[in-house]
Amino acid sequence: MSIDAQGFPQYTIGETPVKMRHLGGLSSLDDAHSTTTGYAIIAGLFVQTIDDTLGTHVPLPDLSSVLVGDPLSPPALESYCSRSANGQKLFCQCTSGDRVSVTTSTCSTLLY
Repeated sequence: MSIDAQGFPQYTIGETPVKMRHLGGLSSLDDAHSTTTGYAIIAGLFVQTIDDTLGTHVPLPDLSSVLVGDPLSPPALESYCSRSANGQKLFCQCTSGDRVSVTTSTCSTLLY
């Protein structure tokens, strides 16, 4: 875990950085819960602590596999944003002040 240039916690899985910020890959759309990837990282910390404490050898979660299947991972969101519907590009993010969201109900300026 490290801190990115904006001061957000960041974790790198393979070559993909995931961040603890809205749409960063670690926090869900409500910013109160983790994504699947975030929960897998937390589970790995618990498993590692149990292994270290008890001398067990429980396998750690395969974070790369979890990231690939996580619909809120940065690669999944990037893929979603690059698709088009009926010949028009889908909007995927909108901004309101310093917030970014994938829903039109939370902001007024859409990014395409």
